[in-house]
Amino acid sequence: MPAVSPMLFALGLSVSGGGLDAAPKHDQEWREGRILVKLRAGLPEADKILARYGGKSIGRLRKLGAHRVNVPPQAEDAVAKALARNPHVKFAEKDMLVELR
Repeated sequence: MPAVSPMLFALGLSVSGGGLDAAPKHDQEWREGRILVKLRAGLPEADKILARYGGKSIGRLRKLGAHRVNVPPQAEDAVAKALARNPHVKFAEKDMLVELR
């Protein structure tokens, strides 16, 4: 079974209750200049952590508890990988487009 990212897995759970399934698009599209980051609980300085890697939170996905983060275009992979290695980060990944079925 292929690995499922935390974001896609959580999104699939949140929409499947309504009879919908979420799946990554086959051409692997993502929102340019945007990643999703979930920090470990209790971090009061989220903006400072994100800024250290060139990111800026532009909002949150409440049910998932993840930040929508702007990063320099074409730096999504590098920033997500660097943040994912930070012990204060639960996950960081590209903001992938999903199609509802």
